[in-house]
Amino acid sequence: MNIQWKYPHEHPLPEEVPPEFSIDAPALGAAASAPTTRQFYWRRLQQVWYVPETWSQKYEWNWSWASDPLNSASQWLKETANRMFSAM
Repeated sequence: MNIQWKYPHEHPLPEEVPPEFSIDAPALGAAASAPTTRQFYWRRLQQVWYVPETWSQKYEWNWSWASDPLNSASQWLKETANRMFSAM
C-alpha cells in the first residue's frame, strides 16, 4: 500500500527492495520480514506493476481549492509556469 504513493503508475520500480517495502501476510508469520521473502514479493510486484488490470482508477470531485481560491490559483499558476519553463 505504501509503494504506490512513492512510485506512481508507469514509473519504474527500483531494482533493490526499498526498506519501507513490507509484506502484510499473517499466514507467513515471521517469514514475511525475511529478506528472501521480501525479495520474492518485490520481484512479483515488479512483474505486475505495468499491467493495466493491476490498477484501478477512481475519479472524484476535489473541493479543497474552494477553501482558499486565491492560494489555489496562485499555486496552479506557479506549477504550470514551472512545467512550461522546465520543458524548454
